[in-house]
Amino acid sequence: MQRDLIKFREYATPEIIELLDNIEYGTNGAIYKHLDTRDRIAEIDTPLFLSLEQGARIMANLTFCRRDQGWYIRFFGFTKGLRAGKHTTRANSSSLLRKELKKVFNDLLEQDRDGYSTEVLYAYIDPQNDRSQLISKDFGFERHTTLITQTFSRVYPKKSTRLVRIEDYNEVKELFLSRYADQHFFHDHHIKQGPFHGLRDRNGKILAFIHTTEVHWIIRQLPGKFGKPLVKLVPFIPFINRLLKPSQHTFLAADALWIKDNDPKLLEELFSAILAERKLNMIIWWSDEKDPASSSLRNKVKWGLLDKLVGRTPVDVVVRAKEGHAPDKNKPVFVSAFDMV
Repeated sequence: MQRDLIKFREYATPEIIELLDNIEYGTNGAIYKHLDTRDRIAEIDTPLFLSLEQGARIMANLTFCRRDQGWYIRFFGFTKGLRAGKHTTRANSSSLLRKELKKVFNDLLEQDRDGYSTEVLYAYIDPQNDRSQLISKDFGFERHTTLITQTFSRVYPKKSTRLVRIEDYNEVKELFLSRYADQHFFHDHHIKQGPFHGLRDRNGKILAFIHTTEVHWIIRQLPGKFGKPLVKLVPFIPFINRLLKPSQHTFLAADALWIKDNDPKLLEELFSAILAERKLNMIIWWSDEKDPASSSLRNKVKWGLLDKLVGRTPVDVVVRAKEGHAPDKNKPVFVSAFDMV
């Protein structure tokens, strides 16, 4: 594989979009496909698309979000021929691809590559995905921390008269920054665009708020031994069929959560009211396992039926940093929902 087969672009070509749009996520647990990928590509902050190409054919693509505290690997997609099979040609291509990508990562961190450089690279991977784990280690990434995936579900969510829509980021900015600004990989590019949902008391004071993104997936397989056949049964199981719709699963991804005094009752009221207003049944929220405020809430909230069925799924944060620039493992990592969906 020749060096000139690597292309850097600050825009996505139709071929890149097509490749990334066909990615399916998961291996040993849940398997699902994102239906919002084309919109997400258009919304990426300071993108850089690294593609390995043979003629007009794109073999693989890494999409970076170039941020002040490090570059986040937002997408990592291969052609189907490199993702599966044991054919010798495929194995050779995969080996060459890995070798060249190692060189790219080395260049980005140690000097520069085509005028681009960074001090930190980071990504989120499924700890149950053996292939992703092997690839990340092969490329020199190390586990930095673990995020907890928390579901909140209500078959019949309750409304709240205290629920308000907050359009202006400045109304919540000070509270938001006081909660998250000192966390690793903090950025507010998508969050500051709003809107937010919150609870106000009778005097108009904010009691809680959150930023959400509506997400659409196709679920091919659920976690567990019987995950694949269960997907086919879900539409016929009362209550569960309100929470999960495998062929067109819609939910809210949440971030920027702030709760006065970390009160679990306020969180339940806020989440349920948002679901009632949006006519949905599930919210997913991610947080670092080391974040004390989030840990406290996780143990006190009645999260609902899906939490009992699927539990709390871990996500590994893996990092590769230039010498002397590794982030402190004692500090929690900030999570933007945009990066997860």
